[in-house]
Amino acid sequence: MDPSTTSATTAAIPLVPSNEELQSLLYKTDGAMLLAGFISTMLYGVVLHQAYRYMRIFTKDVLFIRLLVFVVLAIETLYTASLIHYCYYDFVINYANPTQIFEHISWSGNLLPLLGIIGSSVTHIFFVRRVSMLGTYHKWLAVLAVLFHVVQNTSGLIITARGFVHHNAEAYTTQKTLEGLCIGFAVLADMSITGALLGVLYKGRAKQRRDRPLWDIITTYFINTGSLVLILDIVSLVLALATEGNLYWAAVNTVNTRIYSTTLLSVLNSRNTEAADGIEIYSGGPLRSIARARRLAAIQQWNVPEEPDPTPAEIKINVHTENEGDSTMSRDEGRKEAMI
Repeated sequence: MDPSTTSATTAAIPLVPSNEELQSLLYKTDGAMLLAGFISTMLYGVVLHQAYRYMRIFTKDVLFIRLLVFVVLAIETLYTASLIHYCYYDFVINYANPTQIFEHISWSGNLLPLLGIIGSSVTHIFFVRRVSMLGTYHKWLAVLAVLFHVVQNTSGLIITARGFVHHNAEAYTTQKTLEGLCIGFAVLADMSITGALLGVLYKGRAKQRRDRPLWDIITTYFINTGSLVLILDIVSLVLALATEGNLYWAAVNTVNTRIYSTTLLSVLNSRNTEAADGIEIYSGGPLRSIARARRLAAIQQWNVPEEPDPTPAEIKINVHTENEGDSTMSRDEGRKEAMI
């Protein structure tokens, strides 16, 4: 036999990884995604509870916010179903064929990044609108957040397209540039939104109650501002750039996708009862008062933190003077009227 033919035949046969290599690959890829699936499914229960509470209490919200909640809930349900199918396909159907796990990824596994992009985009609509209502300066931060999010979505769509084309784990474990670009711009978008909200809360801290419970403070500063989302995005970015040949970054991103929806519903449910009862505005007062009332209603609907008013409060003091002669004359006139 020709030696060249033998070498060509040997090169055409793919090398089968050993059991140790397969075990290591499972730990780094499907093992990480399985743990993320457990955590994400539990958080889905939190999302359902928050959505149920919102639908019971805040029945008079504007139609846009209510539709936003329904869309987020539908996306989260589809995301959870895809995640469960992905884990079932790898750990049940291909239990006795581990090499198939790395050679072919199910349609549900390739669908997860796309659903994550759609879910984060819908959630960002609410937070971008919330930041834009803070003031003129903050509208530019909202515009920057939109631009960063567009770049993030473009990179994420490219990664998703590679997954559907190649149908293997290498589509998600070897493209550090695309992964870093996608998650990096997500970090920039979160920094724009979270920084604006934290800045306003810090300026208005003097008006806040001193005896607030600890959980209320954590919810206001850590969850409702998107700080938790930002921290998890940074962790995912570090894992995507510092490591290779694993899905650790995807596992963190899977959990963070659920945190997006949890943060949105937490902001809506932490509003006061005035937002739930609605605010009726009558047109009988001055135009300035009507405009202020409408702005107050919008702020309460979107749970926008307010900056402290730099103008001092106006105090009107009316001083009446009275001379001694005037008081004597008024008393005499009063006696004459009594006699008559």
